[in-house]
Amino acid sequence: QTQPNAWSIHARGEIWEDAGGARSCGGGVNLVGGVNTCAFSGSGQPGVGIPNPNLPTITNNPSTPGAALTAWETTWTLQWKPMPALQTRVEYRYDHADHNVYLHGTRASNNSNTLGFSVAYMF
Repeated sequence: QTQPNAWSIHARGEIWEDAGGARSCGGGVNLVGGVNTCAFSGSGQPGVGIPNPNLPTITNNPSTPGAALTAWETTWTLQWKPMPALQTRVEYRYDHADHNVYLHGTRASNNSNTLGFSVAYMF
């Protein structure tokens, strides 16, 4: 059991290699209606190859099914337990890919940042 006022730092990293593009750039629309942004990169012309003209066109991406994609992430977590049954965490995650597969509003990017907070009471 962790002592009260115990601090800890955790690091995690992952790499995902989709050499055949079977998972990342297979094309189509997912089950909840979201577009696979990598698959609909098109020619860079607005509305070309995109089923919804309101969606952004993403350039510098594989535009055909079967194109390779490599993505990786690193996550840093700072944890503090002010009491034995109470745990708090702050987590920062940085994602990066070799193509612009992340969206920031309507702007495509090859990276994404996420900051999360959590509080858990163990009983």
